[in-house]
Amino acid sequence: MEFKRARRRDRKLDLTPLIDVVFLLIVFLILTTNFQQPSLTLDLPSGTSDENADREDAVLIELDARGQLALDGVGISQADLISGLQDRLASSSEAVVRLLADQDVAYGDLLPLIDLIRSSGARAIDLVHGGKTP
Repeated sequence: MEFKRARRRDRKLDLTPLIDVVFLLIVFLILTTNFQQPSLTLDLPSGTSDENADREDAVLIELDARGQLALDGVGISQADLISGLQDRLASSSEAVVRLLADQDVAYGDLLPLIDLIRSSGARAIDLVHGGKTP
């Protein structure tokens, strides 16, 4: 018995739905992209210091580029800084700390130190900038 062979149709893949989906994805990505433009124009302050910032009873903490600390000019470890700072702030009338950090110190390295100073009881922290620590 002989069967008739079915004639092969030319099967073509319809790409129209695929193109539609890709187009919608592109439109979605364009619309949801957050273009990074500054929302505020900032005029940052210059490096001048306040004449009233030199307080006699302010506690001075210095941090150099290597991460070494000094409390009122005397080298100190970070573990001993809390007790030494609490003692100095107890005898100070204003409880003000001046933090002198080297210009090469990363901002991320200052944050734990600022938190430590705040937890020691300081009411105000003056950030001193400019130049290298001696």
